[in-house]
Amino acid sequence: MTGNIWLRDRWKYYQIPPRCTFILQSWDTASKNNIDSARSICQTWGISEKGAILLDRWGDKVEYPQLRKKVDQMYWKFRPNVILIEDKDSGKALIQTLQQETTFPVLPVIPLVDKVTRAVSVTPMQESGRVWIPDPNQPDSPAWVDAFIEDCAMFPNGLYLDDVDAMSQALNYIMTMAGSGRIGRGMPRRTTGLLDSFRLTM
Repeated sequence: MTGNIWLRDRWKYYQIPPRCTFILQSWDTASKNNIDSARSICQTWGISEKGAILLDRWGDKVEYPQLRKKVDQMYWKFRPNVILIEDKDSGKALIQTLQQETTFPVLPVIPLVDKVTRAVSVTPMQESGRVWIPDPNQPDSPAWVDAFIEDCAMFPNGLYLDDVDAMSQALNYIMTMAGSGRIGRGMPRRTTGLLDSFRLTM
């Protein structure tokens, strides 16, 4: 049964990613209770004048040691300004390890509402044309794009919910930045034009 939250015809597509002035990574890690069958997801998002840009997406079924190595790989590939990790299950252990062993800009995220509520709360960004993903019609489109669109379209009735969880986490952070001009754990920041045009549409 197709969902009605993330509609296929509301995505904005890019062929060449626009210049982004802020990069974030959003991780949805597999549950400890289902580590062998659940996927872990990392989405890399950029913020540009056009809105939120999905630059990259990795997902696989891995155990914790491989997950820990993948975080390193994804960080050094994109050098994100912040890494969002849901603070539960395997994510809790990952946060603790990264904070002890690295200087990565890790930000634990504690969800206060259910998955569907979190997803619905950020859909205005897609509805207003502020969420961009690679154009699936291009011959060099990443292999994951079609599956990403399908998983989102099926949410919350599909088999996989992890892509939407990671996206909701990222877009919620971006909306918070756009609305308040603050970043991280309540740390004030100067408004330097990073999100000025973005705020106008929120």
